[in-house]
Amino acid sequence: MNPAWQLSSRQAILLRCWEDACVCYASPSGDTHLLPVPEGLLLQRLEQGSCRPPELAGFLEQAMDLPLGMADEAIPEMLSELGALKLIEPASP
Repeated sequence: MNPAWQLSSRQAILLRCWEDACVCYASPSGDTHLLPVPEGLLLQRLEQGSCRPPELAGFLEQAMDLPLGMADEAIPEMLSELGALKLIEPASP
């Protein structure tokens, strides 16, 4: 089963996205990250609340006008990368 993901409970983020990149500032760590647009969009979605990978894939496909099913394979890697940066974490059940 795919667990839901949420923004990290240890960080507050400020996010700014442009057409070709996103910048994320995490507080209180003070880290700043340059992110690809798809990962920035995932963070924007997770600001609204926790979400499971299939729902995130659908959101990303709609936001980026991608064909249905196109984001399914990329989502686990993006979640892993954002998790390694401590920006997101699995949601509590």
